[in-house]
Amino acid sequence: MALGPDISKPSNLWDITQNRQQQLARRRRYFVPRNQGLLSAFTACCCLVFMMTFLETSRVLIPSKVVSKRDLHLLTEGFTNDLQVKEGNDGDTPLSAQRPHRPGAVVVGFSHCGAYAFLSALSVHPHLVVNKKNVYFFSGNQTTEWYLTQMPPSLDHQTTVDLSTSTIQHKAAIKRLKAFNETVRIIVVICDPVARMLNKYLAEQKHQSAKTRLEKLDEREIVQRFIDTIFTTKNGTIAVRTDLISGVGDYFKHFIDLYQAFPRRQVHVVEQRRFFENPSNELSKLHKFLRVTPLSHIADIQYDSLNNKLCYNASVWRRMCVPEIIKNVSKIFVPEYNDHLKKLRQFFAPFNKRLYIYLEHSFGWL
Repeated sequence: MALGPDISKPSNLWDITQNRQQQLARRRRYFVPRNQGLLSAFTACCCLVFMMTFLETSRVLIPSKVVSKRDLHLLTEGFTNDLQVKEGNDGDTPLSAQRPHRPGAVVVGFSHCGAYAFLSALSVHPHLVVNKKNVYFFSGNQTTEWYLTQMPPSLDHQTTVDLSTSTIQHKAAIKRLKAFNETVRIIVVICDPVARMLNKYLAEQKHQSAKTRLEKLDEREIVQRFIDTIFTTKNGTIAVRTDLISGVGDYFKHFIDLYQAFPRRQVHVVEQRRFFENPSNELSKLHKFLRVTPLSHIADIQYDSLNNKLCYNASVWRRMCVPEIIKNVSKIFVPEYNDHLKKLRQFFAPFNKRLYIYLEHSFGWL
């Protein structure tokens, strides 16, 4: 037997390898198209399941013909600014689109200075919604949620003006107002300290008196009561009871606290007497301050000095008149009380001068 290498094995291995490769190629040609079909079918099923789930979820969350425009607005509020509110005639807007808003302006003071008549005239503007009820939120301890429930319903493009006349007299209330809205526009209504003191006294008499109408009280009787309460006479000398009136006319200290919290550009001061004597001009200034178009000429606001009333067009078909609650000091103090009035003027003069210097404006109370 001849010895030598077996040359048949390589040949057999080669054949086996070739056959194996041919078998794998045939399998690939068979299975690859089949796998592609299964993959396409699986993808289509996933898409179908996703679409059905999405449609079913949408149907549950927002049922057809059930959710109103107002609800849709509330659902999308905070997520998009694309929903535009139509400005112009509010009569075209459904009531369902109205809801309470945070006030963009607040009347922070002062009490007994005729703020109600002032706000009544301000409410004529279609872009202003006024809350005439004094809720004392910033000087109280109620929650923000409760406060918003006290606001009148309004549209998104309207500015809510709130009344909170005690705010300016409390430093803590001013700080709370700033924490609530540091960009709020602040309106301060002030008046002659003597007139404010007299009006404060009349308000107290109204609550204490059994009479239902303040107009029935005789002015001479009112003044006499007022004189007897505020003044003392000893040895023919008239003296003012400073303990009763010192806090009524010192506006200066309250403006100090206010301007420490807010810049002056956010504060607008309205003097009550000037507002009644020239309401159109004063309202135009207020409208500009509140960033709304001045419309005082449309309201046709006028002051009826004969009847002491502020009259304006509340609407196209209705004209309203608001009585001036603040008494005209020069009219109510008859000549026999001139000495008493002079004493009051002298007492408040230092407070008024200090206020004029600080505000850089004189109101003619001296």
